[in-house]
Amino acid sequence: MEKVSHMTRNAIRRASTMEIPPHAKRNMQELFVNFCLILICLLLIYIIVLLITFHLETMDELPVNRGLNLMLNFLLIVVVLLLLLILVKLM
Repeated sequence: MEKVSHMTRNAIRRASTMEIPPHAKRNMQELFVNFCLILICLLLIYIIVLLITFHLETMDELPVNRGLNLMLNFLLIVVVLLLLLILVKLM
């Protein structure tokens, strides 16, 4: 047990003194930002699709509001294009 504890402490000490190159750190930061942007775009797509389905369900009861429908579809297209741009940038 003592040997395992000693090996673990040595491994932690070696890992804590490792130098990370600046370009690797920058790449990881960019990757994290892109990942967050992708998650935000997916969340926006989900919200817009929910709004569209809610709007379509209530169209029977209310007069047709084509402006809202067009705006929601436009927002969906814009967010999907943003998502595609982020994904293309990653490749």
